[in-house]
Amino acid sequence: SGHFARLAVVLTRLGAIIPLFAWDLHGNKSEVDNSCRPSQAWSKTLRAHPHPAVVTRALIRNNSDIATGDNNWTLVHHSRLNPRHNVVGFGNASIPSYECLVKNIPDRMLNVCCMTWNVNERSASILKTIGDFLDKKMTATALEDIVAVAIQEIPAQNRSFHEEALSVIEPLILRTHTIYFSHRAWSQMLMVFIAKPHLRYAIDEPTVKFVPCKAVAKPIRTKGSIGVCFRVYQRMIVIVASHFSHSSIQNRMANYHKMVSLLKFPTLKKFNGGEEKMFSADVVLWMGDLNFRLSHGSVVLKNVLPNPNDALIYDELTQQMREGNIFIDFREARIAFPPTHKLENHSNQYVVGKTPSYTDRVLYWARDFDYVYPIEYSCLEEETLSDHRPVFCCFKVMAINLPIPNKYFGMVRRTVSNPQYEDEEEEPGPSVSLRI
Repeated sequence: SGHFARLAVVLTRLGAIIPLFAWDLHGNKSEVDNSCRPSQAWSKTLRAHPHPAVVTRALIRNNSDIATGDNNWTLVHHSRLNPRHNVVGFGNASIPSYECLVKNIPDRMLNVCCMTWNVNERSASILKTIGDFLDKKMTATALEDIVAVAIQEIPAQNRSFHEEALSVIEPLILRTHTIYFSHRAWSQMLMVFIAKPHLRYAIDEPTVKFVPCKAVAKPIRTKGSIGVCFRVYQRMIVIVASHFSHSSIQNRMANYHKMVSLLKFPTLKKFNGGEEKMFSADVVLWMGDLNFRLSHGSVVLKNVLPNPNDALIYDELTQQMREGNIFIDFREARIAFPPTHKLENHSNQYVVGKTPSYTDRVLYWARDFDYVYPIEYSCLEEETLSDHRPVFCCFKVMAINLPIPNKYFGMVRRTVSNPQYEDEEEEPGPSVSLRI
C-alpha cells in the first residue's frame, strides 16, 4: 500500500504533463478531465481598446471581453463554470453516457437557429427586437439548442456595443441558455448561445477568424466575415457571419472567394489531421448581409410583394449559385418572405427609388446533407429603426452518428425544452461512456 501511495503522489505531481486517456465517441484517445490542474491566468478586459475581440469568460461569471487585436473583442465560455464528466474527449468536451443522450438529445438532432441583422448603426437597445423574438419562441414552444446571432453595421464610435448587446439579449434567455462565444470585429459581431444541457459537450475553445473584404480594415463599416469553428457532440460546425460589398456584383463575388480562401481554423486540422479550410468541417452555416440585389427594378416592384418566388428570378445570389460561380454546393431554404432591404425607419414601406432586395440571407453546406436540413426560413416584419429586417433560419443538425440502443429509452426523459431543467447531471457510468 505504501508503494501505491507514493505512486499516487508522483502521478499527482506529474499530472500537468502526463495525460490519462479514455476512448471518445469516434474510438480515438481522449484526455481524462484534469479539472484539478491549476488554471491559466487571463488578461483583464481592455475596455479602452476600440478593436474587435473575442472575449473569454475565464473564471468569473460576468461577461468580460478581451481585446484580441485591432478592433476585435472575444468572449468564450469557460468550461470550469460548467461541471464536466470524468471522461472528456477532444477539446475537453465531456463524453456523454447513453442516459445523457436519451435525456438531452434522444433523436440525435440539435435544433439550431441562425439570425442575422444589419442594425444600420443604431444603439444596442435595438436588439431587444431579437431578444423578444427569442423569448417568445422559448415561451411558445422551445428555443433552439444553439442560437447564433450575427450583427452588421455596429456604430463605430460605440466601443462597448458588444457588451451592451449581450446585456440586452442574454437576460431574456438566461434560464435555458448560456453565452458560449461572442466576437466583435470592427462594425460586426457574432454571438453563439448554447442550451445549458448541451454546453459541456461543446469544446472548450472555439477558434475564430476575421477576414476583411479589403486589404486594410477601417474603423467605419468594415466589410468582411467572422468565422467560428467548434465541435459539439460528434459534429464539427463552422458558422460564418458576413457583410459583403454594396457596390458591384463582381466585388461581392470576390468577397466570397476571399472568405473561402482565408477562413481557416487550426481546430479542424488538429481534430482530423486534414486541412484548416472550412470545408473540412461537417457543417457550414453562412449568414449575413451579403448585399446581393434584385435587378429589373420596375418589374420587381410590381411583383415582389405578392409573390417572392417571381422576384427571385432576378436575384443576383440565386442566379450566381445556379451558374456555379459562388456558394458552390451550398443550399438555401425556400424564401417565402418579402425583401428585407431597404425600408424606411419605423415603417414597413420600402425607400422610394430603391429596388427592394433580399440582401440578408442564411445558407448551409454539409459534408453529408443528412447531417442538416432547414425547418423554417423567415424574417421579422415588425417596424424597427433599421433599414433592414432581421432574417432567421432554423435547422435540424444531426449531432450523434449512431442510433442510441433502444434499451436506454424509457429510463430518462428529455429535459432540453423544459426551462426549469436541472443544470447539474448525474455522473455517467464510465463503462457506458466508453462504449459510445
